[in-house]
Amino acid sequence: MQKLGKKKILGLLTAAAIVATTVGSFAVWDTLSTKSNGTLTVASPIVVKTQDIGEFTETKASLEATPSYNKNVTFEVDGLANAADKQLKLGCKITDGSNVDQTGNFTVEITGTGNNAVTNNVDPSVEASNTYTVTITPNDTPEAKAIAGQALNVEVTGTLGDAPSTP
Repeated sequence: MQKLGKKKILGLLTAAAIVATTVGSFAVWDTLSTKSNGTLTVASPIVVKTQDIGEFTETKASLEATPSYNKNVTFEVDGLANAADKQLKLGCKITDGSNVDQTGNFTVEITGTGNNAVTNNVDPSVEASNTYTVTITPNDTPEAKAIAGQALNVEVTGTLGDAPSTP
């Protein structure tokens, strides 16, 4: 093995120092980082609300006719910026005092008022205030007749959702 002379060692050290300085340093005028700013506005929550509807009103055309019971219910939708692609799905559940579902013993019809046309319990044109008439008619069955005279609980629901897209 050959010995390196002082000049060769000094040359190698100088070259290494130049490489280290060039690779590991930046000029004062170099821009090494930056940032971008933006704003964010958190949307208000969308709230669907209603009030208790109270006692249903009985309507009976004649003594022999099956009575019907109806009541208006209003669902208010707050915070909905664009209602064009939304719909309100409506539902009704009837339970007895023991919380047993009795809905099958009745025919329930939910109709809209004003611009609130309802098809298959769905209102395709949601507004800030949406009023519907709920009509409940007991079926002519022994099961429906067996619960006559009982106080029943009627729960009407409105669920806001996306309308199906049209192809």
